[in-house]
Amino acid sequence: MDAGIHFGRIHLIEWLRPDDLKTGRALFDELQPLGIVAKPSVDTVFHSIATRAELVAVLRAVEGQFRADGVIPLLHIETHGNKEGIGISHDEGLDFIDLARELMPLNERTALRLFVVLGACESLWGMTMSMPSERAAFQVILGSIREVTGGEMAAAMQAFYRSAFADRNGDQAITAMNAAVDLVTPTFGAFSAAMGFKMVYQEWIARSLTPEAIDRTVEDMNAEQGAFLLALYGTERSDEQVEADRIRIRAELENHEATFQEFRTRYFMIDLFPENDMRFPLTFADMQKDGPT
Repeated sequence: MDAGIHFGRIHLIEWLRPDDLKTGRALFDELQPLGIVAKPSVDTVFHSIATRAELVAVLRAVEGQFRADGVIPLLHIETHGNKEGIGISHDEGLDFIDLARELMPLNERTALRLFVVLGACESLWGMTMSMPSERAAFQVILGSIREVTGGEMAAAMQAFYRSAFADRNGDQAITAMNAAVDLVTPTFGAFSAAMGFKMVYQEWIARSLTPEAIDRTVEDMNAEQGAFLLALYGTERSDEQVEADRIRIRAELENHEATFQEFRTRYFMIDLFPENDMRFPLTFADMQKDGPT
């Protein structure tokens, strides 16, 4: 993973309950002066929200600001979380799949350069936002591996940003934030779009590209093809047509390289930004190697 962190503005979103400690505001008070003296300087913007609708509105506003001035945002959401998603309650929250769909337009606008910090418990489970059949929701997501206290989160985030402002090296910044909490066992980690694509695609290969799975899919798709043609033309296919369709469908399913390239092109937005072909040089052969832990 590219160790560099590329951003020109931090959007710090505080999404907490009324009786929570205002850790987002405290972090903003810490970051704003650091951003002013940083070289180059970094604008830090604070947003206080109470609902998922307000979160979506902020994301669209950030997208609009980037469209206007081209300054790459770093998105920091200070909230509650678990393995399923983030937010202040079941009703006012987002599971990670819904959050992914809200992040995709902003990440697409930045040509897949969105760095997301989730200041929430167990937020590294945001890795489940990786869906190779869709656009990537982020370039990198940073979150906690376990439940953390407010004090641990505050100390870690301050250490992360001090290091990030100093040299823009993500690996060093993550090392610093972990050292601020536990010198032995990592508490925070980063997960990249490339790691997510590989992890999910390998799982898809294991489930969907076995001979048995392909046999089932061929028959299902062939039956759907027959039903569609019957509804369209009112006639059944001949035995020869059924077999020809079966052979065609199998050939398409077994063309693993073409299927991989189709998913890779969409997920990494290579169709929109050809330079991403070089930024994310994954091959189908890479999918056969061990994935991330």
